[in-house]
This record gives sequence, structure tokens and C-alpha cells, in this order.
Amino acid sequence: MGTGDADILVSLADKHRPTAEYTRALRDKLTVQFPGTEFYYLPTDMVSQILNFGLPAQIDVQLAGLKVDENRALAEQLMQQIGRVPGTTDLRIQQPFNQPKWTVNVDRTRAQEVGYSQRDVAQDLLTSLSGSFQTSPTFYLNPQNHVSYNIAVQTPQYEVKDLQELQNFPIATNGSASSRRSWAISRRWCGAPSRGR
Repeated sequence: MGTGDADILVSLADKHRPTAEYTRALRDKLTVQFPGTEFYYLPTDMVSQILNFGLPAQIDVQLAGLKVDENRALAEQLMQQIGRVPGTTDLRIQQPFNQPKWTVNVDRTRAQEVGYSQRDVAQDLLTSLSGSFQTSPTFYLNPQNHVSYNIAVQTPQYEVKDLQELQNFPIATNGSASSRRSWAISRRWCGAPSRGR
């Protein structure tokens, strides 16, 4: 869910002990060795994964609403109540709320004068910063081994060093490729991001 997330895949050798024992041992050791880091364990067997319908946990509670802060408070309250149920482990709120956020203000009137919409700006920033796989998934089928690979396009993080780099992102119109002219225009009207929560 964030840039600090990582998956650890462990393959066990033949004649291994029950997976639950390894999970329990890792749960105890990792939280001590890496305080402040959150660890959780996804279903390990195929049956549980299928019965979960692809969800990351056997119990999955989702809240939706316009009041984000109140939703968060309710989610934390529910998590505490669910934690009292015997046998529950690895309780967490999937979306982190402690990451910095930036708000990009766009002058919609000036943007429309040069042929851009709010959607153009949001789409291009989203694709460039988080990758194209979410917005336009593309696959490559290797003819030699018949394996399908995901293809994602994204601006390297080291290319976005400061707010000026973000302000200078090129914006395309109507799905067309960005030109030097559109880059110059986008510089002019794309408002400087302001620090948010």
C-alpha cells in the first residue's frame, strides 16, 4: 500500500514442520528485532487463498465514506473490538495514514484555455508517479516460455527530487503524446503543490 511495503516469500523444503509454527516464530522475533514495523502473514495454502476471494485476510472489514478522519477513528475502534476475539492475529488497517501527501492545485480555467482538463493532469501525474499498471495494464507474452509479464511505465523516483520537478511534469491531451509545447504550458499553469496531511 506504500513505498515502504515489501513482500517476503518463503519456500519450505520437503518434510518441513507445520507452517503455523514458522509463522508464530517469525511473528515473535520480527516484531522484537524491528520495532515500529508492521508484519502480517497472508494465507499460505491454496484453499485459504481461494476461500478468501483474493482478500489479504480471512476477516476483511471495509469502511467507505466521505469523512476520512471519522472513518479512520471508526476503523481503529473496530480493530480494537475485533482484537478481543480469541484467535485473531495480525490485525491492521491496510491503508497507512502517516505518509506525507501533496496537493496539486490546478487553475481549471487557464488549463481549459490550452486544452487540458483536471482529469488530464490527475491521470498523467498518477501514471507518472505510481506507474501505468493500475491505469492501463499492459502485458508481454514471451513466445519462448509462454509466460505473461506485466509492463509498467513510471518516472524513476530519483528523477523527482523536488517540487520543481513535479511542477514541470509534461501533460498530454486527449491521449496524445506530450510535446515540448505542452510541457512549457503545463509549467505555467500547474500550480505549485502545497503540503497537506
